Amino acid sequence: MQSIRWPRILFGGVLVGCLAFVLESITSLVYAQERTRALAAHDLAPLPGPWGAVLTAVGWFGLGCGTVWLYAAIQPRFGAGIKTAVIAGVAVWALWFVPSLLRWFALGLMVPWTLAYSLAVALAESIAGALIGAWIYPDQSSPASGRASG
Repeated sequence: MQSIRWPRILFGGVLVGCLAFVLESITSLVYAQERTRALAAHDLAPLPGPWGAVLTAVGWFGLGCGTVWLYAAIQPRFGAGIKTAVIAGVAVWALWFVPSLLRWFALGLMVPWTLAYSLAVALAESIAGALIGAWIYPDQSSPASGRASG
């Protein structure tokens, strides 16, 4: 059994985390007013200033590392490549994003259209992140070309 290559996990985590941070920042503009109204209705506000951004970035970095780690962990069973990356991405989405977003919805902090939109964006982000992970974490038995194969 091959050992996990942690430098690649961390590097992939940084890249995936940056991608998620940027995409979430851009896509959340679509429902920013709705989210602000929902938070205000519950007398809540997002964590303002740099601490909110730092905590969000740390969370995305952790999720990015987890995504690349999951890809690396299932690679021996499913093989290297795009199919395995999609499996890892869907697993991350189902295990992290779906419960998290359903909790926000259950608390009344999301309306149905923002839930559907957020779930769709999160699925795309999860799969894209896992594809980046596949690119960063190539199969050790093949040349380290850095490319994911189909």
